[in-house]
Amino acid sequence: MKIKFIIMFIFIFIILTIGKNIRHNLLVGQRNHLDYKGSNNLIRVHLIPHSHDDVGWLKTYEEYYYGLNNRVQWAGIQYTIDSVIRSLFFEGDKRFIQVEIAYFKLWWDDQNDDVKNKTRKLIDNGQLEFINGGWVMNDEATAYYEDVIDQMTLGHQFIFTNFNKTPTVGWQIDPFGHTIAQGKLFYLMGFNGWCFARIDYQDMQIRRTQKQLELMIGPYPIFTHINYHHYESPPQFSFDTINPSSEAIVDDPSSIYYNIEEKAANFAQYFQHQAEAYQTKSLMHTIGSDFAFSNAPMYYKNIDRLMKYINARKNEFNLEFLYSTPSSYFLELSRQDINLTTKQDDFLPYADKPNAYWTGYFTSRPGFKYYIKLLGRQSQILKNFIAQLLFNGKSQYIQVNKDKVLKSFFKLDEALAICQHHDAVTGTAKQFVTNDYLRMLSLGQNLVNEEMNQILIELTQYEISEQQEYQFVYCNQNETQSNCPIFQYLQKQIPIQLNVIDNKYSIFDDVIRIKVPKMNLLIYDQNNNLVQGDIVCQLDESCDLFFQYKSDPRLTVQYFRIDSQTPDIATAKIIEPKEVSYDIEDDISLNNQQSFKLTYQYYVSSEDKQQSSGAYIFRPETQESQEYGSVLKSYTYAGQILTAMSIIRQNIQTLVIQFLSQNDTYEIETFVNEITIDDDEGKELIIKFNSDIKNNGEFYTDSMGMDTQKRKLNHRETWNLEVTQPVAGNYYPVNGFMYIQDQLTNQSLVVVNDRSQGGTSLREGEIEIMIHRRCLKDDNRGVVEILNEKTPESKKGLSQTFRHTISFYNFEQNPNKHRELQYIQDTKPIIYFSQVTKEIFVTPPKSFKITYPKDLIKLFLSQKALIRIDSFIEYHNLGETENAEIPKIDNYQMIETTLTANQPWTTAQEKRISSINQNFFNFQIMNKQLLEHINSIVYPNPAKPPEFTLEKITPGMKNIEIKCIILKVVEQRKTKQNRSITKFLIADSTGSAFLNVYDDLGSIIQPLDVLYISGAYANLYKGIMNIHQGKIGLLFKIDEYFFQFIIGENFSLKQWEQSF
Repeated sequence: MKIKFIIMFIFIFIILTIGKNIRHNLLVGQRNHLDYKGSNNLIRVHLIPHSHDDVGWLKTYEEYYYGLNNRVQWAGIQYTIDSVIRSLFFEGDKRFIQVEIAYFKLWWDDQNDDVKNKTRKLIDNGQLEFINGGWVMNDEATAYYEDVIDQMTLGHQFIFTNFNKTPTVGWQIDPFGHTIAQGKLFYLMGFNGWCFARIDYQDMQIRRTQKQLELMIGPYPIFTHINYHHYESPPQFSFDTINPSSEAIVDDPSSIYYNIEEKAANFAQYFQHQAEAYQTKSLMHTIGSDFAFSNAPMYYKNIDRLMKYINARKNEFNLEFLYSTPSSYFLELSRQDINLTTKQDDFLPYADKPNAYWTGYFTSRPGFKYYIKLLGRQSQILKNFIAQLLFNGKSQYIQVNKDKVLKSFFKLDEALAICQHHDAVTGTAKQFVTNDYLRMLSLGQNLVNEEMNQILIELTQYEISEQQEYQFVYCNQNETQSNCPIFQYLQKQIPIQLNVIDNKYSIFDDVIRIKVPKMNLLIYDQNNNLVQGDIVCQLDESCDLFFQYKSDPRLTVQYFRIDSQTPDIATAKIIEPKEVSYDIEDDISLNNQQSFKLTYQYYVSSEDKQQSSGAYIFRPETQESQEYGSVLKSYTYAGQILTAMSIIRQNIQTLVIQFLSQNDTYEIETFVNEITIDDDEGKELIIKFNSDIKNNGEFYTDSMGMDTQKRKLNHRETWNLEVTQPVAGNYYPVNGFMYIQDQLTNQSLVVVNDRSQGGTSLREGEIEIMIHRRCLKDDNRGVVEILNEKTPESKKGLSQTFRHTISFYNFEQNPNKHRELQYIQDTKPIIYFSQVTKEIFVTPPKSFKITYPKDLIKLFLSQKALIRIDSFIEYHNLGETENAEIPKIDNYQMIETTLTANQPWTTAQEKRISSINQNFFNFQIMNKQLLEHINSIVYPNPAKPPEFTLEKITPGMKNIEIKCIILKVVEQRKTKQNRSITKFLIADSTGSAFLNVYDDLGSIIQPLDVLYISGAYANLYKGIMNIHQGKIGLLFKIDEYFFQFIIGENFSLKQWEQSF
């Protein structure tokens, strides 16, 4: 069975236990109470009552919910939800949107059946609507795409399980900039559109003037609404108990405080101005703010009076107000004709005023960012591991203790979900709140490790016939060696066993690295073969053992045993260091591999009273960086599997490793003791990698670990940037990788990091990444706390270890090298240690072979399991084919679903097309890119219309003449005759299809080009119809500024009869 090649979830239902018709249930949508008949002049204003509830920021998650610690900030979310529900119940015209499910679940679990039943009625009749529906409102710059999917899934599954609802609108009103990747995820979650607020102040001014605050973005086009006034109520019209900005509305003419006329006139004038920034006569505006509606009747009553007064005088004000939700607003827009522009790049970096770029949070709190990234990847691997045991029936412990195992993983999932909040992973919460996030993560990790201990006890008793119940422990990568039991075992000459869990999809050469005492060691694999390794010891006597192994996707666990041994027998020996001369200007080259320069520098943090550097904002005092720490000593190590170089600077120690099996690839480990502030200056610490690559001011970074985004110095794709901060304004988030390319030599340098960081390329051949920050002033963005992290014990500045992998390669010959390295980084094996009695295995392990589903499983351990298939072509492009083969399994039904598995994918598409997207995708696109292509010829639009539309084309047709728009590149490959073929997804007014273009034309054509094609032909290959550029005919771009198309049925994927 072929599965469409997109990111997806697949529901697997055990047929014997699931009797309901899920398709029927999921087709039940939320009611719409709006009946918009339209008017040429009347402006309809959709007011969106909401409360923006940060899941931690100035107070902890639970403090916000319960209303504790109100001296810091008044907020008690449980009371807000109570108040809103009562107002909605007694007044049927009121609306409210609920966004953060983390809080709603706490409230829901505390209610009795009567309140729950009444709340369900409010949800069913559309008064209370779930918007976004994730556990939190995640960040988009520093959060990783897998973690975002998981936190959204957690929320969507809660909504579907309890209310049978599927959110349709994204609501990202507070994150500090936005990405195309987030829009893509929302599209794959079945959303019709999304709303956000924070875009660059220059961009905002232009979009207001040009009426471009609503647009289509991304390769998966999704409607996007940009809020007019952040997410606040109109100025002077907040009626909240916490932060009122207006006096009460008095509409009694007999009162001496009568003010409705003046207030209504001001209220109306505000929206008349807003109408000048949008194309249609329908407007949307938020009513509320942070932790608003704690006294919902007070808020609603004052807005009621304004609405009542103005609605009674529609002709005078030319306005009509109603309580609404974003989904209702989107539905109303879908009935109107709108000319929408498109955008294919991120809304990053974000500045809210000159000299105020929110690019510091890309790096803030590096230790916290690392812990989130580490646990997120390990959570994927371990749930995969558990699912493999479950599907293969190899763990009685899991079967018997399913609820307990589920609870442990839920605690970790919940903690990781909460940490995706836009004031958590960003590092912009107060220190004690960050400590609470760390507490939740640690609790979840410990609970999972307790279950893993029991599972491994059972598994090793079966696989390696160990009858003793050894304790299996996990040591964090950055943990000091004295805190890890492996260290004590080996010191006492007790053999240890490494239980390696690795779920890479194929066989990969990888390296295991563990901290060990300073001693020579003997290593055996599970077949009692000797394994060669190296031990590198630093001057502080801390030692690391390195040895190579091959990941094997057929095995659940690989086993190794290690014992102390004399040098003549040991297979891993301590490498004696050799002191060498090294200066900061010297190139580094090990084993005659590609050379590079490595430097550490810092920017002095600005303490300007108008705008200082802080947790959110990066503003250097000057635009030049300074050297950080002079070189004291340097050593080299020459081993059996690696060559290394240790460079000791003041407050920084670097270990550069080159494994003999890897060409032109290095691992760079940097230990920062602390950022010194003895000179009373805050510092932003950077690492620089210098090469001879000529990248012409261009560089590439990932977007949330997903799509690659091209960046250009001092450039924005959709407006002419006024440069106020040449350094900070060119910083972008780096979540997985960053690379530069030389277009003349095809050489590329990539840096893969181990956590979210900020990066740029300010000079030719250079990659600059900010690794650590310590500021001495607050940047006045609300947290009211300087970013000055200290270790709890010593009160010194935070020390931290960073790891970067760099590689030089030819991107023409290996265009996916950066994805391969990212994949290896993401799937680092998890190692559990245990002591054993013997250094060798008595019998070879009886490792069972995994039959299904290899590394595709994401387990929720209920009657249904969720499998997520990550698109290796799009994210880890390692030569995977376009379709994934999924074998049939007895007693299971497979359904392709949305990304959060809350509805079948076909249902989501039907809803999308039947409601809002029929109009939003029939939009006229302003093809600006067409006029910007330099190396192509643009012909005038042919006078006569083409003879064919895509829906009329069938396999076997020849001399096809069409006009179409290029949507995206699907794949690029070579024929046996070494001809290049580029497959594009194209569309016209009837639908979409695949087009194959040959040779150099494929590199010239770009997404959003409008093409005229004649002399083409169509054939059928493996059941898929492809349109081909003909040998005799024409293919050229046409000068068409507007083009109407629809992304509907892909005619290439119809069920064609093979007789074609």
